[in-house]
Order: sequence, then C-alpha cells, then structure tokens
Amino acid sequence: MNISESASSFPNGWDSLWVENSVIAVVLIGNFTKLLYFAIALSAAIIIHSWIIHKFKFRILRICTEVAAWSTILQCALYLYCTDMEATDDYVGNSCSARLSAYLMNAVGTGLASTLIQMCDNYVIFHRYVVITGDKSLVHRVLVGIFVLVFLYATFWPFITFLPWLINMNTPFNTDLMNVYMYQYIFFPSYILYDVFYTSFVIHKLYQLMHNSVSDSNRKSSFRILVIKTILHNLISISAAAIYSFYLIYGYIIFDILLVVSLHFCLNWKFENLFFRRGSLVTRLPSINAHGAVAIHSQVGDAIRKVSSVA
Repeated sequence: MNISESASSFPNGWDSLWVENSVIAVVLIGNFTKLLYFAIALSAAIIIHSWIIHKFKFRILRICTEVAAWSTILQCALYLYCTDMEATDDYVGNSCSARLSAYLMNAVGTGLASTLIQMCDNYVIFHRYVVITGDKSLVHRVLVGIFVLVFLYATFWPFITFLPWLINMNTPFNTDLMNVYMYQYIFFPSYILYDVFYTSFVIHKLYQLMHNSVSDSNRKSSFRILVIKTILHNLISISAAAIYSFYLIYGYIIFDILLVVSLHFCLNWKFENLFFRRGSLVTRLPSINAHGAVAIHSQVGDAIRKVSSVA
C-alpha cells in the first residue's frame, strides 16, 4: 500500500470494504526488482524455446508450460508496474494505490496468474500418472479434484479473492491463519503428499518397463532418464512449495520461476532423444525375441507412445 494512503482514507466505492480488508501488497525494491526482470526474461526464453522444439504441436505439457510462463510474465509485470524505483525504503516501494494493488497483485497476480501456474504443475503430475499407469477411473479423478481444491487451493485462494468481503485479512490472527496455519501446516504437507503419492506410482511403472526392456539397453536407459526427470521435477515442485510457504517476501516469484523451469526442462525437453537419437523411445520399433515376447514388447511400445504424448 502506498505510504501516503492510510487505512482511514480509502476512496469510497462499492468495493471499499474488500479493498480495506484485502491483504496489503508489499512491493520491494533492489534485489526483488532484479528477480522480477530475471523471471520475465527466463519465461520469455522458455516460451521461445518451446515454440522452437514443438512448433505447432500443442501437446498437454507444452500448453501447461507456456501457460505457466505467460502467467509468470503477467505476475512479474504487475509487480513492476507498481514498483516505485525512486523509493528509499523497501517496504514503501509500492507506487500503486491500495485499490489498484488489491486488484493487480492480489486478485490478478496471485488469484489468477500464480494459481494458474500451480494448476499447471498439479495437472501435469496427475496427467503423467494417468498416461503412464493407464488409470482412467472417474471416481479417482473426482477424489483428486476434491483433494486439490480443499488442501491446495482453498488454503490461499479464498483469502485473497472473496473472503476480504467478510473478514479483515490484515489483523494479526488472520494474517497468521493464512501465512502459518494454511500455508505451512496444510498447503505444504498436502503438496508433498500429492507429489510423492503420484510420483511413486509413476516411478514404479517405469521400473517395470525397464525390467521388461532388459534385452534392449537403449530403451532401458531411456526409461531410466524418464525416472530421473520425474524425480527431479518432483523435488523442484516440493522445493517451490516450501519457498512459497516459508519465504513469504520472495516466495511468490521464486515459486513461479521454479515451477516453470521444472515443467519445461525436466519434462518438456527430451533428454532421451538427445542422448539416444538412434534408439530413442519415440523412434525405435519393438523387437521380437526367440521366446515370443511379443506381448511384453507391445506393452512397452504402448508405454512409449503414451510417454511421448506427454513429453
């Protein structure tokens, strides 16, 4: 909030109660501003690289990556728009009014852009599980949707969107309720549980495929790379959630950067094609051994096509 604007001087309007009760947006200067420019440049580079390697093939992961990158650019641009470059104190570096800050940084920046980034990461984790394991249960999808809505989104999204119509989010109790109890005690453990649960099934399935590809060293190595990429993506996502939950000042932007990077480089960039161009998962045909292992190789071939549709 602009330092010249006190809580008692909010302009009258239909949304005055919401503006006054909204989380006060703090805009830092100095290193935080440099981080914003870095995030924009990195996201733009990822979008360009994504178009170079995919061109007009719009696969699920490519769409999620670019949505996350554009959302990062949007959120950082909004922070920069409200940054007072001439401020001498980090905590009064917001040049926007309280009303404009509430809309741009809370409703649009976090409520839309940051939420879209998290949704992309959550969706890719579950989508990867569905594609590789073949689980298409409707009941499972509904339960996952409920879990994500309650434990991942309801822990922060309502507090910056519609709850300010009902409660003042700037009281000490409500601030601790969101920043400590919701973020640190519910959001972060739930994020770990969600990531680890589905990643464990994916890794187990990939190890099965590695075992079935024991006679094909190139395929086995390619599946091993997919395991490494899956674990790395999982670790980065959990680290991003930890920073988001415990490092409140810089957490939003670092969260965005880590998730965009993990989506693009850990999954979208085909390392297995780089190292095994002649024997990649996408180009090699199933072989038939003397014992008639056609069914096993057919299953592996199906898995290859599924994996390539994601990555």
